[in-house]
Order: sequence, then C-alpha cells, then structure tokens
Amino acid sequence: MPGVSGGSMAMILGIYEKLIQAVNILIGRGGEKKKAIGFLSLFSVGAIVGILGISGIVVRLLDCYPMQMVFFFSGAVAGGLPLIYREAKKENISVVHYIYLAIGVAVVVFLSILPKGLFQIDAGGGFWSVTMQFLGGVIAAIALVLPGISVSHMLYVLGLYKGIMAAIAEFDLIVLLPFVFGVSAGVLLSARGMNYLFDRFPGYTYFVILGFILGSIGELLSSALGAAPPLSCYPLMVLGFCSVYLISGKKKASV
Repeated sequence: MPGVSGGSMAMILGIYEKLIQAVNILIGRGGEKKKAIGFLSLFSVGAIVGILGISGIVVRLLDCYPMQMVFFFSGAVAGGLPLIYREAKKENISVVHYIYLAIGVAVVVFLSILPKGLFQIDAGGGFWSVTMQFLGGVIAAIALVLPGISVSHMLYVLGLYKGIMAAIAEFDLIVLLPFVFGVSAGVLLSARGMNYLFDRFPGYTYFVILGFILGSIGELLSSALGAAPPLSCYPLMVLGFCSVYLISGKKKASV
C-alpha cells in the first residue's frame, strides 16, 4: 500500500535489526552464515506468500473502501510507535534527538511533494530505459530498507510504478531484471549503512526513523482530507493500532 513502509512494519514486528544483521553477515566475512541464510530464506518465502496471497485482497479492499483502509493502515503504523520510542530512549535523550526527529518528518514531507515521473522510462526501451530501471531499483531499495519511507510512493515519484506493476501482473520477468538487479544492489548498500548507524548512533538513528514514521502517517491521512470520513473509519483505526501494538508488545518473546 502506498504510504506504508515495509521497513516500518519490520521494525514494528521486531525483526528489522535482525534482517539488517543477517544481510550484513551474508555479504561480509565470518558470522553464522547458515543461520543468516535460513532466516532470510524464511523471511523471503513469507514475503512472497504475503504478496501473492494477500495483495489481491488488499487491492480490492482499497478499491471498495479506500478511506477505511487508509485509517486502518494509519492506525497500524501508529501502533508500532511506542515500541520504537522505547528503543530510542535507551540512551539519554536531548534536544538534539528531537531535531533529528524533525529532520525525519521533513524528509518524508519533501518526498511527498516531489513531482511525479522524475525517472520516467522510455516506453521504447533501450540502454536509457534499462539504466533508469536499475537506478530506480537502487533508490526503491533504499526506501525499502529505511523505515517510514514508502517504496510504492518512491516508485510513483520515479515514474516506475505502473510499468513495474504491469510487468509483475503479466509475469514479464525479463523486463524486470534491471530493476531487480538495482533493488539487490540497493539493499546491500543500505543494509551496510543502517548497520553502521545502529552501531555508532543508535539513539539518533531511532529518532530519525520515528520522524520518518510520523511523516508517513501524516502522508497517509492527508489522502483523506477534503471529505468527511465515514464513522467506520475510526473503529478501524483503533483496531489497526491495537493489533500492531499487541504484536509489537510480544517482540522479545518472538524474536
């Protein structure tokens, strides 16, 4: 769903840092590579099952009940904020931390106002089209790894969303290869960067992520402005919040 970050959901579910560490173990030297491969394989299978099994249902719900789904997902994203804040406040909090939070919100707002189609690819294909898909994949992967930044929104901004979705729907895998290679390269680079930030500046990193997530909630709810939301939106928002809050509360027991 555009506006909902995969990185945010991974962090809310308590597996984000484990994912980053597993990727770094896989591409680095030493470490428990078999364990990392096993964890990433299970995660990948779950992701594929989720995409193939649930995406159609979500798309239909978005078509039939767009505003209710926006409120439900906004509540779900907000439900993970207490967990992330608890992680962030493990070190002494200062005014500087809140400046980083504001920077995170500002980044999401800036991305939301970028003109669409910045990397619009040429329908005729060729070297330029392949290059743009590869670079778009790298940028989309960075959005995938960073919590609070929606990959779908980034694809919209880059002008790649319709083409990528059409290729997936038609199982035109050859067309997707440049994008897939770009995503792979971007994930590896981003995972290394996030691992470094969590090791060196965990508090600041968590506050920037909090800003990303707060900004993404605002972006989601902004799509509901201009019309009075149905009454059913509010209990769905509470349901989304409570569901994720309860799941995130079991983080230590499940990870």
